[in-house]
Amino acid sequence: MNFDGEINDVIIHGEDTVFGGHVLMGFHWDLRPSAFIGLEGKYLFMEKAQFEDEKVELDGFTMILKLGFRF
Repeated sequence: MNFDGEINDVIIHGEDTVFGGHVLMGFHWDLRPSAFIGLEGKYLFMEKAQFEDEKVELDGFTMILKLGFRF
């Protein structure tokens, strides 16, 4: 993980190695043989990254709505 930016009004340039994983769940629903919709959710959990004297939380949740076509 590389970071060049500002945290709490302090300019920070840093690098850290963090470990984590993710949990992914989703579904697809066929509207027709040639079209589908879907919904996916992913939670990413990681250790806090250390940049100089600041620890940064990197966990987060992502949700994706999909509309697809098959040919």
